[in-house]
Amino acid sequence: MHQERNLFCAKRAHRGGGEAPGRGAAVRVGRLYQVTLAPQSEVRYVVAPGKVALADGAFGGMVKFRVGQAGSYRVSLDATFWIDVVADGRLLATEDFSGQRGWRQPP
Repeated sequence: MHQERNLFCAKRAHRGGGEAPGRGAAVRVGRLYQVTLAPQSEVRYVVAPGKVALADGAFGGMVKFRVGQAGSYRVSLDATFWIDVVADGRLLATEDFSGQRGWRQPP
């Protein structure tokens, strides 16, 4: 997680979270982004999410990225969210999950 912690200290690039298939902002692996989300009820996902938050105030969105080669990749967040990764029109299975909390970005 050393690389991810260093990224959280870097300057964030801002992206919109795309509410419709094909409209997700392009992001690059190994960079830090702040993604603006929309009310989940307004988002039309490429495939149905693996977990749906129906509570008032739930938000969602989509980004798209390419990887250079097949393998395992980690998605790191600084807030509590559910993340699904989609390839070829289907959800990819999650190999591992960590809900570690408590680390904060240094001032």
